[in-house]
Amino acid sequence: MKTTQFYSYIFFGIITALFAGYQIHIYNLKKSAQQDIDFIHQTFLENHPGVYNDRDPDFVKNMNTAYQDARNSILSIKSAQDHEKTINSYLASFHDPHVIFFSKNVSYSNSSNPENIEFAISSMPNDIVWISLPTFQPSKEDQEKLKAIINQISQYQTSKLIVFDLRGNGGGCSEWGTQIIASLFGKDYAAQSFYALNKNIEVDWRASKDNLAHLSYILDCIKDEFGEGSLFFSEVKKIEAGVKQAYKEHKIFYTEYTPQLIPHKNKLQNPITAKIVAITSSRCASSCLTFIDELKAADPKTILIGQTTSADTIYNEMRYIYLPSGLGKIQFPIKLYRNTPRGNNVPYIPNIPYPADINSEEAKNQWLLETIQELSTMNSN
Repeated sequence: MKTTQFYSYIFFGIITALFAGYQIHIYNLKKSAQQDIDFIHQTFLENHPGVYNDRDPDFVKNMNTAYQDARNSILSIKSAQDHEKTINSYLASFHDPHVIFFSKNVSYSNSSNPENIEFAISSMPNDIVWISLPTFQPSKEDQEKLKAIINQISQYQTSKLIVFDLRGNGGGCSEWGTQIIASLFGKDYAAQSFYALNKNIEVDWRASKDNLAHLSYILDCIKDEFGEGSLFFSEVKKIEAGVKQAYKEHKIFYTEYTPQLIPHKNKLQNPITAKIVAITSSRCASSCLTFIDELKAADPKTILIGQTTSADTIYNEMRYIYLPSGLGKIQFPIKLYRNTPRGNNVPYIPNIPYPADINSEEAKNQWLLETIQELSTMNSN
């Protein structure tokens, strides 16, 4: 009898210890989630331009509501999955594809070109030039391939059809797309087109200590990709100096006015005779959208085929920060566009839509090629 009672005490002790351990685990999960949510919320308050955007008056109210909802949901957290769900729900409230959580528990490629599509210019029958641009965030090796495209593309001005294959392109550095267009259309005509596109745009950079540190990091990347003597480097260097001065003077924003380039005294005509086509997919976002903006500014007759693109908000230039929990990292924007021609969260809808998976090789080998060949035989007018 005493033996049975002894084992009962042991069993009860084990159950109690397990329960106590479980409760401690849950407590730690909730505490960790609370730290992450507080950290994200405070980071946005200190660095996100939307907090002080007078044209987005509900931004802070909506952010605070989502923050309170997240805090309330923490009470029911019982697993790491619940923790991640709470973060994702909070970030989803911004309705901005630039605001993203990357979990270390989810397998995702660090490559911006996960399909390993080659950057290339290739010739096709019927005087068609096919240019593959799978990303504007190229690897070291791919940077050289992009530079080769930029150097070669002007020789195809008189082709019958130029196809820009943007499938899978989720963006990156918009300067790559800008240089491609400037090389194809010529610098003077491209400058004229970009002036017309951007002349009313203002850009407000949120002036904060951490955003300033991010700009210093960006400058190092630009120096590596485009060179310290490039115009792009000098432009961003000027932005960094402006943000630094604004922060020093305790200003919320540094306003970057679009360079008021003096258009050519005589309006230049489009120097290329080729018909332009861009293949789009639902992944086309950020700098991929900017490329289409600039391409259509240079040639308004540009034809889009494929799928409706993603969309982006008036908030841009991404920063990444790691969460205190170590669960992953988040991405968020630090600058604000005003008076953009395309508008807020507006996608591009293709002139010729494709209802299936535009990213498949089968699509390229069948429908795409047939459509491209048909377009090449049509009158450009």
